[in-house]
Amino acid sequence: DPMFPEAVARLAERFDAPILADGLANLRTGTHDRSRVIARTATVLRSASFTAAHRPDLVLRFGGTPTARTTLEWLAATDAEHVVVDDGGWNEPTLHTSTFVHADPYRLAMMIANANEIGPAAEPGWLEAWLDADQRADRAIRAEVAAITAAGELFEGRDLITLPASAMRDLRGNRISMIFQEPMTSLNPVMRIGQQIGEVLRWHTDLRGDAARREG
Repeated sequence: DPMFPEAVARLAERFDAPILADGLANLRTGTHDRSRVIARTATVLRSASFTAAHRPDLVLRFGGTPTARTTLEWLAATDAEHVVVDDGGWNEPTLHTSTFVHADPYRLAMMIANANEIGPAAEPGWLEAWLDADQRADRAIRAEVAAITAAGELFEGRDLITLPASAMRDLRGNRISMIFQEPMTSLNPVMRIGQQIGEVLRWHTDLRGDAARREG
């Protein structure tokens, strides 16, 4: 729902709470209010000292299953009450005891945000602490990227940063690969799986036509 980010932003404003945006969530960009969005959620949650000092009482979850392992582990370990808003396709890998609300996420978020009588907002300083951690994570990531860019990133004697696109394409799949754990987030749903795997074989091997389809 293209209106969902605005609803979540209004809900976060009502409670003065952070929005822990997953990597595939459409909450990190857009015209909605992003002042409460934690864009580096996985990086923030890797800090044991931060998570130990900032334990939520309630986690309200919308959308699909988080893709970051760090987020999943944090959700599984927290003793907060979980309320999961499920529109019919929720998959719960953390096995955390949760309250499931079967409802349209946009409508429910707007209903709560616009309610006249609602519980108290987050305690003072809660949102600010998450935002500060997010900013520090951003600075750390940018510093690391700048250091890599300045020093170069060598692989088998070649600097990956300065390699042209054609040379990088030859490396990807042949010498450097990434194995995705979740096909739903790594494969194009409008293309047949055989087409997608066959494309890799055509780029990186001598297989063509029926041979590539059989191998795929």
